[in-house]
Amino acid sequence: MSNYGAELVAARIATDMVIEMRYILRMLGVPIDGPALMLGDNNSVVLNTSVPSSMLKKKHHAYAYHQVREAIAGKDHKILCTSEVKQIMRMY
Repeated sequence: MSNYGAELVAARIATDMVIEMRYILRMLGVPIDGPALMLGDNNSVVLNTSVPSSMLKKKHHAYAYHQVREAIAGKDHKILCTSEVKQIMRMY
């Protein structure tokens, strides 16, 4: 599996875990404000899942891509590249 495929599968697993945790917290009555922040170090995965018009090149990545893309489109997640986070941290 390519690095892109591995990172995409990892993003899908993290997405599933965040959805489960948010559901558990809601059932316990904990208010949840805003999206969950996911950090990725592969810029290709971050761009492909963040930009709605991006095209998927390999069909076997489709399930992971659509799972992550749906969570981002539903405003449950926000995905950032770690280099962007470093830039944000440098401003403060």
